[in-house]
Amino acid sequence: MAPALRAVSAAELQERIDSRNEVPFSVWDGKVRMSVAGFQDKLLVLMDGQKIYLADGSLASTHILKPEPLNSATPHMVANEHFCMRLTSRLSLRRFGQDHAAAVDIIRVPSPVLSVTRFDRKGDASGVERLHIVDGCQALDMPVSAKYERNMGNGKDVQHIRDGVSFEALMSTRQYLVQPAVGVRKLLVWAITTLLLGNSDGHGKNISFYCTRAGLNVAELYDLISVVQYDSQQYERDLAMAFGDVFDLSEIGGFALADFCMRTGTSRTYFARELTTLCKIAIDEAPLQAADPVYREEEVPLVQKIAAFVTERANALLAMAPTIPKFRNDFF
Repeated sequence: MAPALRAVSAAELQERIDSRNEVPFSVWDGKVRMSVAGFQDKLLVLMDGQKIYLADGSLASTHILKPEPLNSATPHMVANEHFCMRLTSRLSLRRFGQDHAAAVDIIRVPSPVLSVTRFDRKGDASGVERLHIVDGCQALDMPVSAKYERNMGNGKDVQHIRDGVSFEALMSTRQYLVQPAVGVRKLLVWAITTLLLGNSDGHGKNISFYCTRAGLNVAELYDLISVVQYDSQQYERDLAMAFGDVFDLSEIGGFALADFCMRTGTSRTYFARELTTLCKIAIDEAPLQAADPVYREEEVPLVQKIAAFVTERANALLAMAPTIPKFRNDFF
């Protein structure tokens, strides 16, 4: 198929957002556009500056657009994800001088739409190269049904079954990493942001790896959301992956974090130091991110609430950090 670009105006995008109950968001011009995994509506587009296009033929998408979910139980999800992603960028830039999160922006058409720059693409409208990546399930040769550590669910009779993707399993990929120290650092940042943000849906398909001839590289972090801000009756609060044996965020203490280190082969002293540093940065940066003028109207109280939650979690984790190296090995 010859390459083709089909422009999408802000007015058309708004109309399609409004009509999602009648026409699926993935259907444009009478055909289904390539779908992207996840419960949120998403659209793959090529962006050139502020211009948005649907791409066909040899052209590839450069961005993922995510409008607000239709479900009223998750208000201001766009602002939520934008805050979490940008805060993670702030943390990694201040600590390591490198941005470990995918780039995000909010587009208003006028409804808010999260624009996520695809890290598995390289180039622009004149030519886009697809980069080969695999998600955590694929890297571990596990099926999509195993993306949660409790792959059978958390029901009383099956919650002991933990054959899905875990932090321990993901850390086992270090033997295939081109830069093991950098890759492990990214995985630890992902784990720590899970603790800070309350991102209970950080599962095996929400972490990816670049594939090269030399081996794997951990990709930028994505799909970071403070799930705990939403109704616990509708959204699972148990973590997708346990810290030690603990899936309940509120029950994680120093022992669970030390156990996490032992299972993942991470130095407890190193983890405690990184946890302490990132928590102190989070206390500084969360209020600053919440003050970003990109947030409007009812979005402002939400991001302020997330910032307060992050600060509370950071202070709790700071109190735990000194205990992590003190547990004896025979405790585990």
